[in-house]
Amino acid sequence: KYPEGKLLDNYTVPNGVTTIGNEAFYGCSSLTSITLPDSVITIGDYAFFWCSSLTSIAIPDGVTTIGYVAFYNCSSLSDVYYTGSEDDWNDISISDYNTDLTNANIHFNYGKPVSGDISGDGEIAVDDVIYVLKYVVGDAELTDEQIANADLSGDGKLTILDAIMVQKLILEMV
Repeated sequence: KYPEGKLLDNYTVPNGVTTIGNEAFYGCSSLTSITLPDSVITIGDYAFFWCSSLTSIAIPDGVTTIGYVAFYNCSSLSDVYYTGSEDDWNDISISDYNTDLTNANIHFNYGKPVSGDISGDGEIAVDDVIYVLKYVVGDAELTDEQIANADLSGDGKLTILDAIMVQKLILEMV
């Protein structure tokens, strides 16, 4: 359990931890963000109960269970950064009274590059095509990572062909 009276605003759980125990951060009202390592598979009952300032959490795709009331009264929780897919998320056993978690904006495939995702939001959409087109005509700069995600033709440079290939990915998803 988190020591009472100590203020904590953001925290990264150390690598190797497999379980966020029952009541681990219970009542830590100053906590605003937390990152869980890939090793975590279970979030216990009441783990983040009454963390009313918690705005974001990064959850690894290895998590299989989220306990009873684990995120109850986390009314500020707006963003969940999940390293897995939406299907993976739907496979997690999420116990009752975790609506603050499930109602947050869940960013799937967080931290994993998605081929064709230039904006970095984890999804391929029209804005990604626009980024490529702006880059091709010289109206935008892209990072090396964005260029790597956008180079669908694999020729090491961005061209109109890459924009067409991103658009094709969007059409295949519809």
